This record gives sequence, C-alpha cells and structure tokens, in this order.
Amino acid sequence: MVTESGDPVVGESDPPATESDDPSRTVRRSARVAHTPREFLIEDVSAGPYAHGFGIAADGRPFAFNVVRSLLSVELYREDLPADVVPDRADIVATATARVTDIDLDDERSIVALVRDMIPSAVPVHRADAAETTIVRALLGRMSW
Repeated sequence: MVTESGDPVVGESDPPATESDDPSRTVRRSARVAHTPREFLIEDVSAGPYAHGFGIAADGRPFAFNVVRSLLSVELYREDLPADVVPDRADIVATATARVTDIDLDDERSIVALVRDMIPSAVPVHRADAAETTIVRALLGRMSW
C-alpha cells in the first residue's frame, strides 16, 4: 500500500526496517511517547486570556491551573486522589501564583512552561479547620452525611 505521493505506508504489523532494507525506501512510523507516573504531564490545556488546564506533577500529584485577570494560579491536590473524583477545596495541598504579563497566553508552550516552573515553588496549604475536626464529624464525613 502506498500514499498518494508514492511513499510506502508501514503499519504497526510490518517488521521494523533494517540496514539490509532498500535505502531508497522511506519508512514512516508514528512516534509513541510512553509517560511514566513520575513525569510532568499536562493532560489538558486551553490557551487564551482565560487559559486553564490540568495534569500530573513529576511527584505524582494531580494539579489544575487557571488564569484570572493577570494571575495564573496552580492548585496541587493530594497524591492519593482517585482518578474519577473531581477535587474540591479540601483536597488542595499546595498552591502557587504568578503574573502572566510576561508570557504569551495564546501559546500553549508558554503556559505549560510557566506551570512546570511554578510547581516546585508551590506553598503548602495549612488548613485551620483540619484541627477542629471532631471524631463525630469525621464519622459523619465518612458516611457522607
């Protein structure tokens, strides 16, 4: 099978090209990038004046970011957060903010670079209400009441 330009199409079932193959033959393969859980990963990003998105930090914690006015805010969530749960304020473990006046908000690469640089400098969040939790409140919370 060949493309309109006459180049052969190599599928995943085809054997890999070797040095003994015809040098005039052009082999094209789709590059697959395997992401390990310990790698910075942006799962979704939307560029523009109201840029936002989410991903997983290099230490495995999920995060979300958004731009409000001229500030980009990043919220890191607890590491053991289930994948099918939408995080709420109680799940935030650290935050970071930065001005976006020096980056191009229409360029996803600029946004991703800023978010990646902000994550290591995120400040842990201290919850004042965590110390006030009583045994009864904790039991009711586990029972979803």
